[in-house]
Amino acid sequence: MVELLQTPKKIRTNMWTVKEIIDGKKLKVAPTWTWGGSTGDTVVINGYSLSSQSLPPTVVQSVAIERLKGLLLNQTIILSSPTKVEGGIIYCDVLLNSVNISSYFPDFHK
Repeated sequence: MVELLQTPKKIRTNMWTVKEIIDGKKLKVAPTWTWGGSTGDTVVINGYSLSSQSLPPTVVQSVAIERLKGLLLNQTIILSSPTKVEGGIIYCDVLLNSVNISSYFPDFHK
């Protein structure tokens, strides 16, 4: 278990490995994270939305899953700037090689 520690403007973190891509925004990581008294292994990536007016939801979801698998599966990531924990799932930024993963989804930016 690794704890996310809140500091005034940054989050000090350790690294996690992506073990599974659940859907277009949700990952399973190891080791487990701890933040604000909650612990879990599931992460929702902040910074982009999978809603699209021009493509069916199943197509958007498939594109996002394939991108995430290619980028993140079995890779070491940093979890940063958590916004909430809900039902054992943390919502936060995900960084790969110091790059926010949401930047790989310019067509889905909020």
